[in-house]
Amino acid sequence: MKSPLKREGDTLMFIAALFTIAKTWKQPKYPLTDERINKMWYIYTVKYYSATKKKNNVICTTMDGTKDSHTK
Repeated sequence: MKSPLKREGDTLMFIAALFTIAKTWKQPKYPLTDERINKMWYIYTVKYYSATKKKNNVICTTMDGTKDSHTK
């Protein structure tokens, strides 16, 4: 049977190793999913509002989600 002191030492050793691995681990070079969604939302929002400000319905009519162009 292990003593509580030994178990605590193993836990501390594991945590120290975990933080060492986390420091040396290379982070991904691509943006995270939520960052990418926010960026895409911003781009489409800016396009939409700039098109409505200019009264350019070409961009606005294609933003209904069906991926079909409704311009004539």
